[in-house]
Amino acid sequence: EGLRKKFDNLCKLSDFLELDYKGIKISVYHGTIPFILNALAESQIYDIIVTGHTHRPEIKRIENTLIVNPGECCGYLTGKRTIALLNTENMSVEIIEI
Repeated sequence: EGLRKKFDNLCKLSDFLELDYKGIKISVYHGTIPFILNALAESQIYDIIVTGHTHRPEIKRIENTLIVNPGECCGYLTGKRTIALLNTENMSVEIIEI
């Protein structure tokens, strides 16, 4: 509850975000509904989809769309604190433990 008060503006964010970074189309989707995640990937609209929800680190590709789940940075559920490092020059991604 204390964090929600401190970061009230973050709690108002939606489950989906879309952005363009240097011509790279990126979708950020929490991943609550796997069907939506798959539909986003299969649409081939996005170069990268960043997702979460499962808290399990994962890197995969559906056709030309890179899907990245960085895991969880707090380690609360899995005991592992991970983040994803994305190189937009060569579209490579690495998941590291912090």
